Order: sequence, then C-alpha cells, then structure tokens
Amino acid sequence: MSAPLPALEAALQRCAKKETSGLAQLYKEIAPPMLALAQNVLNNDALARQALHDSIVLVWQHAGQYNPVYGTAHAWVFSILRYRLQALQNQASINRTTRVSLAKGWITEVNPDAKHFNVPLQTHLNQDSARFIALAYCMGLRSDDIASALNIDVDIVLADLNLAFNTASSATHSYNQVDNAQIAFYVLGLLNGTQLANVQSAITEDDNALQQALFWEAEFFQLTRLLPSAAPDEQTWDKIQKTLKLTIIPQPLKTPEKAARPATPDAKQQTASWAATPNANPELSTPEAPDTNKNATPHEIKNKPRHRGKMLRILATAIFALLSTLALYVWLAPIEPTLTTHNTDTNNENAVLEPLSLHTVVLQPPGSTSTPGWVIVSREPGVLHIEPLLKSQLANNESLVLWRRKPNSPTTQKLGVINDSGPSKIQLTSGFSIVEPMLYEITVERNPAQLSEPQGDIVFIGQSFRLKVPDPEPEEPVAPLQ
Repeated sequence: MSAPLPALEAALQRCAKKETSGLAQLYKEIAPPMLALAQNVLNNDALARQALHDSIVLVWQHAGQYNPVYGTAHAWVFSILRYRLQALQNQASINRTTRVSLAKGWITEVNPDAKHFNVPLQTHLNQDSARFIALAYCMGLRSDDIASALNIDVDIVLADLNLAFNTASSATHSYNQVDNAQIAFYVLGLLNGTQLANVQSAITEDDNALQQALFWEAEFFQLTRLLPSAAPDEQTWDKIQKTLKLTIIPQPLKTPEKAARPATPDAKQQTASWAATPNANPELSTPEAPDTNKNATPHEIKNKPRHRGKMLRILATAIFALLSTLALYVWLAPIEPTLTTHNTDTNNENAVLEPLSLHTVVLQPPGSTSTPGWVIVSREPGVLHIEPLLKSQLANNESLVLWRRKPNSPTTQKLGVINDSGPSKIQLTSGFSIVEPMLYEITVERNPAQLSEPQGDIVFIGQSFRLKVPDPEPEEPVAPLQ
C-alpha cells in the first residue's frame, strides 16, 4: 500500500470552530484526490469541479457534526463527496455504451487487484472481485455495466462480494433488514428500490450501521490512489470562498514563496432568498463594498479588531432566538388543551406531572440567523405537524420536498412533498421513527416522486431539538359572592 493519507481530524476541528485556516488546510490536502475521483466518475470537468465545490461547502457547514467515534475524517469527507457524485451523475451527458467503453480501457490500464485493499478484506477478494469494486467506486458503474465491461457473470461476482464483505467486516452487529454486505453495496452505489430504502433507514436510525458505512468508505477510498492527482484551480477555491462569504482565507494552492504577502480579494456582500446549496450554487452578488484590508498581510488581518463583527453576530443571534420563540409560542398556543390533557394523571391525583417534551425543528434559509421559515413539531408519536412561516416563489413544475438525516451521515430520507399554503402534517412510516438529533432540509425539486435523494437547491435547513412545554398555571379560584 502507498503511504497513508494525511490526517484531517485537526483541520476538521478548526473548521468546526469556523477557523478559516482549517478549511485552507483541508482543501489543500484533500481536494486533489476528491477532484480526481469526481472527474473519473462524472467524465465532465465542469460537473467534477461543481461536486468538489459542493462537498467542501458541506464539510465547512457541518464540520461541527463530525464525530470521530463513527469513522475517520477522510471517510466522512469522502462520504459527502460520493453522495454528491451520485446526485450529479444524472446530469452527466455520457451514455452507457461510452461509459462501458471507457471503463474497459481504464481497468486494463490500471489493473487493480486485492493488494490495493487493506487486510483483512484483501484476503477475501479475487481478481474479478477487486476489479468489480474498483469500477463501482472509481467509475461510478452499476452492476450490469460492470459485468459488461469485465465480460463476467454479475451474479457470481455479487455472491463472492457478499461473502467477502460479511466475512471481512470489522462489525458483527445486526441491523434492521440489512447486513454488513448490503451496507458495503450501498456505499458502492449498487443498490436501488427496497434494498436502498432499507439501508438508508438503518444508517439513519442505527449508529452502528452508520459506523459500518464509514468503515466501508474508509476501505474503498484507498482506491483513489489509482487515479492521477488533479490539482484544483484557483477559480474553484475562489468560488468556495464566495459561496461561504469568506474573503480572508489565504490561497492554499500557492507556495509560501509565491504568496508571502497575498492581497485579499475584494469582499462582496451577497443577499438572496435562495442561498447557495450543494446541489446548485447560483452566483449571487451585489456591488462591491470597499475593502479596507486590501493591502494588509494575513498576519495583520488576523489581528485586526473584530469588536463590530462580534456585536453584529450577538445581535443576529438574539433576533433569531426571539423570532423563533415567538413563532413557536404563537403556533403552540392553540394546542394548550391537548397538552394539558396529556399531562393529567386521572389515576393518581398526587402524581408529579412532568412537562411535555416536543420534537421541534425551526428551519431557516442556509446562512441565515434571523429568518425562521418553517416550524415542525411532533405532537404525537409518528406524526410531524408542519407550519410554513414564509412563502416560496416556485415555478409551476417545482415542489418543496422535506428530507431528514442524522448529523453524522450524508444519507438522506425523503419524508414527502410539502405545501407552504398552510399547515399540514406527515404520518411517518415504520422506518421513519423520530430520533434525536436530526437535520431537516427542504429542497426544490421538479420530479419528487422519482427521487430517493435530493437533487435540487436546499432552501431551508434546521436541526431538531426537544422543546419543554410546561403546563399552564392553574387559574385563581373565583371568590364567592358576599
């Protein structure tokens, strides 16, 4: 095996603290293999750079949710990239015949074998199985296309892989309707239909299944060493900074000699009701604001007083908290009789009454700190009550779709199409129980019935929490008339 990849845990920790140096380090170290994999899978340079941009943006936005208990930082980052690649493959113009032809040429040139995998998996693989995995992970091929490229019986190879994955896995846990091999097939993008839905549900609900998915991701991304490193250009890096509204990150692709005193790019204030998202990131800009740090060195910028920015952040946070509280109070007030009945113990008058705990989500546009757009509350088990606070401007062929996922997992579950014309509710199926915490996303989609993963813009996002709703104060007894 080649030398181990550089550790990313420290860079992710700095990203979680919103330290831009962490993002610069992470981009410098991980962007080349990420872009190489994206180019190989999509066979489209523009889409590949879009996938890299989207993935790095997601990593920065959700770095605080990474937990090393579940897997390595590389596995977590690459799971986000793979999630984006699968969504963007539908936009690639390459047809099946061309894809299979390219796969034949690539597999002949690279000739992967079991030695490219870690022990103990390599001891359970033969030549065909190793090539099968490489074509699925590095080329994004499905089972039938892989069988055509290798001229082999797909059922035999799948049976061999099923045995190898279940035997070589580091985990011995059992999950709801899935096994370790199915999770591996899911990571490789080889499942669909019921099998896909079952694995997604298991990863979302079961921390052990999530850990197993990141284990397989860590096994498979070793194959990126088979790909030529692709250096991302400065344009992609600048686009990432523009999307995240960060303007003082040093260019990580330049050497210290070439970038001893870099001038920071002009800051641009961007405002839009549709924020930049991992699926589509429109260029949103307003006239340039004057940059008082244009000729300052990175050291001078770092040590420049930030009292005004800190005060603005505190003010924005306070406004958001106030608006969220008001929105929840206004919405929950009508259900007071229901809550009171729930907390009433008819069999024991002396029982201590616990306040009702509601599964609650406040969703807002990405990047916003003071604009709640939707409120979701679970008033009874298995039911989500949804209240729109903002109206979305949609085309005739567009719909709003509600999704959810665990913070440490890129796997998303579709909860259904929602309407912002008024309150509504969603009845969760057996595989969609409420688990704390959860990330909820609302995307704009054109063919929601055909989607198992979001493809459109994320227009609202929020994380669930438990809202304690105390019982109402008892009314004062009416004084008797004299």
